[in-house]
Amino acid sequence: MALLQAYHTEHFPPLRNIVRSLQAGARALRSFCVLCCAVLPMILMSNSFPEARLYAQLQLREPVEWRAGVFGQYGLNFHVGVFDSLTKQVYPTPYSESTGRFTGGTGQGWTAGVLFEKPLSHQFSFAGRLMFSQLSATMSILEPAFFIRDSAGFSVGTDVNIASRFSTDIFAVALEPQIAWHPIQNLSVYLGVRMGASWGTRFQDFSLANDPTGLLTFPEPYLSRTIVPDSLRAISNVFVPQISASAGLSYAIPLDIDETLFIVPEIWYAQTVTPFLNNLAAGQSWFINTLRGGLSVRYSPEAARRFLPPAIVRTAETPQLSINITPLALDSSGAESPLLRLRLEETLSRQMHPLLPYIFFDKNTDVVPARYTRLLMTQTASFSEKIFAKWGTLEIYYHALNIVGKRLRENPTATIRIVGCASADEYTADSSHIVLATRRAEAVMTYLRDVWRISSERMNIEARGLPEEANTLAADAANAENRRVEIYSDVWNILRPVTIADTLLESTPPAVKFVLRANTKGRISKWRFKIDQGKNAIQNVSGLGAPENELYWHPSREQRTIPRTEEAVRCNFDFLEEEGEGGTATISIPIEQVTIAKKRRKIALGGAATDADKQIDIYRFIQFSPESTQPTQVHERLLGEIVQAGIDAKAIINIAGFTDVLGNPTQNLQRSTERAKNIANALTSIVSAGSPLSKPIVAGFGSKMGVYSQQTPEGRLYSRMVELRIETTNAGK
Repeated sequence: MALLQAYHTEHFPPLRNIVRSLQAGARALRSFCVLCCAVLPMILMSNSFPEARLYAQLQLREPVEWRAGVFGQYGLNFHVGVFDSLTKQVYPTPYSESTGRFTGGTGQGWTAGVLFEKPLSHQFSFAGRLMFSQLSATMSILEPAFFIRDSAGFSVGTDVNIASRFSTDIFAVALEPQIAWHPIQNLSVYLGVRMGASWGTRFQDFSLANDPTGLLTFPEPYLSRTIVPDSLRAISNVFVPQISASAGLSYAIPLDIDETLFIVPEIWYAQTVTPFLNNLAAGQSWFINTLRGGLSVRYSPEAARRFLPPAIVRTAETPQLSINITPLALDSSGAESPLLRLRLEETLSRQMHPLLPYIFFDKNTDVVPARYTRLLMTQTASFSEKIFAKWGTLEIYYHALNIVGKRLRENPTATIRIVGCASADEYTADSSHIVLATRRAEAVMTYLRDVWRISSERMNIEARGLPEEANTLAADAANAENRRVEIYSDVWNILRPVTIADTLLESTPPAVKFVLRANTKGRISKWRFKIDQGKNAIQNVSGLGAPENELYWHPSREQRTIPRTEEAVRCNFDFLEEEGEGGTATISIPIEQVTIAKKRRKIALGGAATDADKQIDIYRFIQFSPESTQPTQVHERLLGEIVQAGIDAKAIINIAGFTDVLGNPTQNLQRSTERAKNIANALTSIVSAGSPLSKPIVAGFGSKMGVYSQQTPEGRLYSRMVELRIETTNAGK
């Protein structure tokens, strides 16, 4: 029996190895199917989310810049190989004649690591993973052996079975470049090459399966030992590099509407191409394959660019669907011309942002709206107006409560009056609107007291119906503007404008007008207009129903989102009809960047005077009386401070007046022009006779330029503005 077993083992190891490999492959396929059955319900369930139904309508998308994340997996290890067992080493001659070999086994292990993915197109991506894996497994064999023992001087032979278990505790580090194919949205198929190295321990346990005589005894040291086979004895603890072919399947489930964060169920199979060990004896081998299932969390710093479907091809009998964007340049006088490029010049600048001392409320509520930024008490110590260096005026305004709180701390003797108001559509016969106005004032006072630790004794609360200077022009807009809390102080520093000196970008032209046209068969249900540069979102406007015919972009007013490189700016206009058809149009605007360093190099090389540095100071005046065009006392004080700071005699002075969209357009244009002229006259009268001043260039634009959003009361009040722009050439610097 022993001789037959030895012959079989010696002459048929390749055949047995093939059989074992097929069995391991069958087990892997079965496990792969089980994991697929577990993942598919998650995919189907994710498609039932409302967001998923929305994404289904937005099939066209551009690849994001990149994605990165972490992953964790757990699954099976398949060890397939042929190498000697250790029985001879444990039970040496004369005890053993065994020639058994291990052929494979299975185990469980985990994998964890980091991943990166760079989209190449809509359908393909380059990906990579760095991973740390556990490749442990156990291989067992039942070996027939013929033992010879000595019994009272006689040699006695006994056939026995020895059960051997070879255990491995192996870890691996691998780098895996991959190519990903995306046949449908969020579903990815991966092919890759895994390259890495492993290390670990190897040992074998023994036990005697049967002894027909019951007379065999074994030396104590051999009952359980840690032994390395002869064929593995010369191998170091760090194994040779291995190469595997890998394949995977994943489905990304977005966790937010912008699709920047995903949770991704995935399954992977890796087939070893090179032997796990390369110095085994002839006819011996060892391969390790893995099957894993798990989750990854992936993040992209850029929101997915989603586009509505393009127009469906129609027959000749139906109207042609079309959509287009026409960009026009608006100069400082409001004159229109085709936009060829946008020039962004780096300048030194001093910007004065007026602080509107009103907090607006929703109808019949006393809760401060979420658009106003509120801090935790622990954040107040680090709050500073320096953070507003590149912020727009409205962005700064939404910190109004924090600005007032900070300044009250810095001026411990200052007091304020907080006046709550109600709108006409909130009036009641029992004067409940006065109670509502009081609660609104208390909401503001409570925030300043509890967060900024301002004493209640420094804040006087008042309540009234309509504000002292109420809006009476249009019912809905007037009501929204009159639902407010007003803050007053006799100390100038509490409500003074926020003034920032910084290096900013000045755009030429100063404004861009987009004319939007959409010729459709049916009614438009929703639309969106978006401006971006790479991953930098500049403007995003959307609405229901028919789109706006004209939209405006003032690059210099929003320094945090102004284009910062010479990459072209992309503008997208898309819409969807009620019948489900839609269209999209995209244009690009070339960008030219002119930095201070570039200008100084040109001047050093003998450049023209137009290449010299510029100082551009911008001052804004708001809160004109509703029907008045005359400057207020606050305006006159600000003009005095501007003159005191100094105005170069050769400076170019532009003064422009604006209004919101309410009221008669002709009257608005006239009112904005008169306000600009009166500010110019006040400025000229303050300048002494001995200090010559270039004649200001005055213009009124009414609501034509669309300076701020008209959808909020604060946007409309800030639009009723006069802007003073002083441009000084620093030719000597």
